[in-house]
Amino acid sequence: MSKYNWHIARKDEKPTVVRHYKWITKLFAFVLRNPSMFKGAVLTVYNHGKKVVDISWDQIINLNGQGLKEGEIRKIIKKMEGESE
Repeated sequence: MSKYNWHIARKDEKPTVVRHYKWITKLFAFVLRNPSMFKGAVLTVYNHGKKVVDISWDQIINLNGQGLKEGEIRKIIKKMEGESE
């Protein structure tokens, strides 16, 4: 099993199909490719099935648009996780 195993769902919903990603940047690309499923919703990011952070559609667009690398995005997500607790 890899160190990271990310997936995402709309907040307070159990996903019907779970797509796991090793890289959070690929997860964000999946979310942005499917606006009809995720646009305007608050989303919950999971790592190995444990809730990490709630994030909005606009925050994902902002993080993806900055051109950050994987490690930088993980640091931001971990920082957001610490703030939400």
